Amino acid sequence: MKKNKTGKYLKYALGEIVLVVIGILIALSINNWNETRKSKVLLETYTTSLIKDLQKDTLVLNEIINWVEIDNKRTLSLIQRLSAPEANDDTLIYIVQHDLRVEYKVYRPPNRNTLLNMQEKGLLELYNDEIYSLIIDLQTTQNISESIIVANGEVYRHHIERLLAESVIGEYKSIDGPLSTKAWQELDNVHLFRQIDALLSIKYNMSRSTNQLRKELLDKSVLLIDKLREIE
Repeated sequence: MKKNKTGKYLKYALGEIVLVVIGILIALSINNWNETRKSKVLLETYTTSLIKDLQKDTLVLNEIINWVEIDNKRTLSLIQRLSAPEANDDTLIYIVQHDLRVEYKVYRPPNRNTLLNMQEKGLLELYNDEIYSLIIDLQTTQNISESIIVANGEVYRHHIERLLAESVIGEYKSIDGPLSTKAWQELDNVHLFRQIDALLSIKYNMSRSTNQLRKELLDKSVLLIDKLREIE
């Protein structure tokens, strides 16, 4: 300081500080680059897994949609037979005893494991806006579909239980012979018709509406698969 070298020391100190800051910034940049690269690799791995989950969902949805459509044709056939001008009590009894099928497809949860893991790791935000929106839209449709299909299933189950409490139908029938014949002959056919009419109407209309939801889920799943394949 006595030799008036203060300025040189300050310049030297400032230079050291600048070098340290530059080194820190470079280190941070390298670290960020590494983290970005790791996230990209992780995203690619999860994307492949997500596509596989969605593909499994589409197979299940296709299977259920086809089954429901076939079953609904049977239901419509029963409605038409009971609506025919020649239909009588014997027609009703025969249908209830032999042709009435009570199966109803409940909600089948999708494969959510990969998607939930991605949400926990914050990976969904790494997708572009289009794919992110498609994922959120699919999840929303899944939740809505689940609530509607489950609620419809409960309504249908209630009607089946009420019917079974009063008469044994189709595949559930085990006792045969004179006693069974007499029991069927003494049934209140008007009451039975009202039950079957309600049951068939509920099943037919609910199956159509829930299948429409499944088709919507199928379309959105297929679209998301196509978009994810573009970046895979």
